[in-house]
Amino acid sequence: MVKTEKDKHGRTWEYYDDPGGEWRWRCRDANKKIVFAAHRGFKTKDDCVENAKLPRMTCDPSQTFW
Repeated sequence: MVKTEKDKHGRTWEYYDDPGGEWRWRCRDANKKIVFAAHRGFKTKDDCVENAKLPRMTCDPSQTFW
């Protein structure tokens, strides 16, 4: 299952569970090219969201997804 959020720059932030059962995130630009991605999987979706909340992120997925 993939959950998505658009930020004010037209990027799409995606959160998904990988085949190993861990949570990952990635960011796609307006042309759908992946420009950022998690460097590893996370055991919980909350840990994944916290990792995605780096200074470059302009949306707060914890307010809309969970």
